[in-house]
Amino acid sequence: MRARRRRRHRGGAAGGRASYAGLCAGCHGGAGEGIPHVSVPLRTNTAMRVAGAGGLLRAILVGLPAQRFPGNERMEAMPPFAALIDDAALADLATWMRAEWGGQGQAVTPDEVARQRAGLRADASH
Repeated sequence: MRARRRRRHRGGAAGGRASYAGLCAGCHGGAGEGIPHVSVPLRTNTAMRVAGAGGLLRAILVGLPAQRFPGNERMEAMPPFAALIDDAALADLATWMRAEWGGQGQAVTPDEVARQRAGLRADASH
């Protein structure tokens, strides 16, 4: 019997795309198109195009509440992923999403994710 190898985290764009497929695509669609009444499209989301990644990182780490919009539109709550993804993998994911759908070339760093995560913990303790 052959021993199974542990899959190694692929960094960079390949790692970001793999994280998206495993964590995000089920609700946001394989191409970021979103699902009506479930989740917003990411490929047209302003969080991909703004200069800073803080809002995107926060949404991924702590989730988002359910939303209701005019015309019976709604969005289901997004769960938090802080416990499911480490800083390096989240940096790769955010970098890939922002490059893919927002034209942002600057990489999100693991240090940036760590600072965002620490800030959220500090906010929660108040």
